[in-house]
Amino acid sequence: MKIFEKVLERKRKNGNRGFLPFVQEGSNLTRRYPREKTVERIACIKELRDQKKTIPQIKEILREKDKII
Repeated sequence: MKIFEKVLERKRKNGNRGFLPFVQEGSNLTRRYPREKTVERIACIKELRDQKKTIPQIKEILREKDKII
């Protein structure tokens, strides 16, 4: 199995762990970001930063928010 296929397989198993939602199809490594969800997520991150939240706090808040949805 080629290296990039291993990376894709790991991503499929682990899911999307980044701040922004994306889809990674096929054997290429191009990430596609759904516009509306990404804009909403960026607005949420900016709002949390305005509240002086740290990056680890933001990650936890977003994880909890994703569990609810």
